[in-house]
Amino acid sequence: ETGLVKPGTVHNGMTFGSAVSLHGAVLAVGAPGHPSCAAGVGGNRSDTGCAYAGAAYVYRHNGTHYVEEEFLKALNPRPHYSFGRSISVSSNATHEIIAVGSPNDASCGAGWGADPFNFTFSCMNTGAVTVFTRPRSGGSWVAVGFLKGGPPRSSFSAQFGYSMSLQGSRLAAGAPYETGPPAEHGAVYVLDLAYVGS
Repeated sequence: ETGLVKPGTVHNGMTFGSAVSLHGAVLAVGAPGHPSCAAGVGGNRSDTGCAYAGAAYVYRHNGTHYVEEEFLKALNPRPHYSFGRSISVSSNATHEIIAVGSPNDASCGAGWGADPFNFTFSCMNTGAVTVFTRPRSGGSWVAVGFLKGGPPRSSFSAQFGYSMSLQGSRLAAGAPYETGPPAEHGAVYVLDLAYVGS
């Protein structure tokens, strides 16, 4: 054992460590049971108003141990969205990139630039992925994109973002229940994020 990473603020059922990804000095950890209603980057870790909305933590190795660097949330957090169920870290020539899945997201839309506030019950559990970047030269993490499956949208209960892998600027995101019930054949979306940070 070379280190133990724990969040500074804890909540019952936050399931910190449900998803982890390591790239260089950066460690990203998902906590899909986190109850905070905070949105985007930073925010109140102590809030408990959105049960199972989920969160993600970013740590950076300082040469001896991992130090918490940032707290990430969905752009429009809602209870049971499970943001942080999947997570992946990578980098391109200019930026570090973190993609975070929220498979129970219920906004409608397709592809890059979908509206996270376009909530409707007809899109329950379609899922989503939020992309955050930080310049490799230093600076702050920012949310740069919101992705949905489709077109025209992921099937009802597709759970896009349930799993994912990010290599460089290429993202593979799983939607294990794509085509919806009762068939639920599943699908994997492969997306080029080469323009991120450009």
